[in-house]
Amino acid sequence: ESLGAPLEGAPAEPFRGRVAGLFREALLGLRRSLEAEIASCQARVDAAELVASVGREAAVLDAESSLAIAQGEVADLNRKLLDSSARLRNASIASAEARAEQDKTLAGLKQATAEKEKLEDAQNTVYVPFKVGAMLAAKAKKQLAALIAVARSANIDSTLLEGVPHALAARPEARTAFDNRILSAFEEGLGSRITELETVIAQGVPDSESAFRAVAAANDVLAVVQQEYATSSGALRRAEAGVERAEADLASARHADSSRATVLALE
Repeated sequence: ESLGAPLEGAPAEPFRGRVAGLFREALLGLRRSLEAEIASCQARVDAAELVASVGREAAVLDAESSLAIAQGEVADLNRKLLDSSARLRNASIASAEARAEQDKTLAGLKQATAEKEKLEDAQNTVYVPFKVGAMLAAKAKKQLAALIAVARSANIDSTLLEGVPHALAARPEARTAFDNRILSAFEEGLGSRITELETVIAQGVPDSESAFRAVAAANDVLAVVQQEYATSSGALRRAEAGVERAEADLASARHADSSRATVLALE
């Protein structure tokens, strides 16, 4: 039987009215229940979106902070690298100057030694044989010219050197007093120059040792500064890579935040 049909003997219109009222109340209650559920769900969605929004904003702020820290580290390392570069330049100059001074000292010592040996050789193998009359005639002219050339290179008086060949060419027993004075002065000149060179050599040996120590010390400093520079350069490269990563992270965080904001604007 239909729910709208009245009971036998009951009035029809009042009964239908009561049934319709019951349906309306049931429908209104269901509507209110659905509306309350929808409102509750929306509230939860809004709360979740708020949390997500705060999280996205926090991610952007964290990425910005990380980028600022990385950029500050790069700036600090750039300053340190500039300081290290200046120290490296100064250490390189100091090392080069120490080597140049060492080369100069060694060159002077080598030159003095070579000149001394040449003078002594000329004195012992040419002058003495000539003086005692033991020089072979076949070699006399050539050896005498060589002796005068060596003496001239040693800055022995040129006027004195003009008389030496004549005095030496004479037999010892045939030399005059003047010849002997010339030879005596020549010997004195040779001996004086050899003594000067011995003094130069004696002073040059400790100077060369000091130069060696100076070069070693300068090179030690240079090695330390070079290592320092290499370390600073490596740290800067790593920090610059960190900035690149931080920039990428920030771009990603901003993109996520802006994308969600666009979606919400379209909803």
